[in-house]
Amino acid sequence: MTKRKKQGCLTGLATALTAVLKFLVNALVTLIKATYQLVAKLVRFLNSHYVQLKSGKRISWLVITGSATVLAILSYCGLSAASTQMRNAGLLPTYTPTVTATSTNTATPMPTATATSTNTATPLPTEISEPTATLTQTPTDTPRPTKPPTATSAPLPAGYATQGANLRAGPGTNYDIAGSLAAGDEFSIVGQTADGEWYQIELASGETAWIASFLVSTEAGAIPIVQPDTIPATPTPVPATNTPTATNTPVATDTPVPAVADVVISDSYNKSYDEYLQLTNRGTAVQDMSGWSVTGSKGEDRYTFPDGYVLGPGESVKLYSGSNGVDAWPTSIYWTTDNVWNNGGETAFLWNREGSEVSRYRW
Repeated sequence: MTKRKKQGCLTGLATALTAVLKFLVNALVTLIKATYQLVAKLVRFLNSHYVQLKSGKRISWLVITGSATVLAILSYCGLSAASTQMRNAGLLPTYTPTVTATSTNTATPMPTATATSTNTATPLPTEISEPTATLTQTPTDTPRPTKPPTATSAPLPAGYATQGANLRAGPGTNYDIAGSLAAGDEFSIVGQTADGEWYQIELASGETAWIASFLVSTEAGAIPIVQPDTIPATPTPVPATNTPTATNTPVATDTPVPAVADVVISDSYNKSYDEYLQLTNRGTAVQDMSGWSVTGSKGEDRYTFPDGYVLGPGESVKLYSGSNGVDAWPTSIYWTTDNVWNNGGETAFLWNREGSEVSRYRW
């Protein structure tokens, strides 16, 4: 028997077996359908008559229907498994197509795609940490810095004028006169010069000036030393000269006479309880009387002009003494309540700052 014939016989046998198997499968399917229909009718019947078991529980038609369905599936799976085993054992032939020799074209098999399963690691759920309670500090009020107490300056020492006096713009008689004070006028002492001969004072108006220290009475202790402001001293008057004009004919010019102060004791009065001695400037220039003094023949009583006192040309001043004196600064100065001059006759002397005699008056 040739190979082609064997293949033909096997093909016919396989065809026959396949037809038988199909028949059996169709018969089984028909049987399952009939069984399903019968079971369905039985379930409807049981539900309508409330059939119960000995345990008292109702038989649900869903249980019976499910059982029939499972039975049908198991039967079908059993037939499929039997068919597969018969094919593997060689009882059922495998259909193999016959290749014809006359064909020159060779079929190129297509590459079979192989499905590669990739195992992807499923991430485990991350552990969620419980929230940690955070301690929140309650803000506290920050203490504000207290303002340091403001240092208050100590009050200036006080003083008053012991007699009428002129005030100066600087510590010296060569400075301009900045005002005057009467006896008893009060003021504040700002400071003093290094030698202590001059005080810088502050008036009630707030202005400052300088006064000789011997004209001030004060109970102040240590008085600070201050530097005087830079104020130009009063220049010494220079006699004016006429500059001759150059001409063809010389012109005679008058020679100027320099201004000179001439202060003398011009009068006295001592016939009652009030008495005075009068001084007059008979010159043509201002005379600074600072430090000048008047004494009697006995030399016990002395009046010294305060620093800064000046006497202009043609001006006079009366120095009152006794119990009824007149004080009208700067033309009348009431310097003492004692009776100084002798009513029976006496000589009065005028001395300059250097202690030289300038004038005398006898009555």
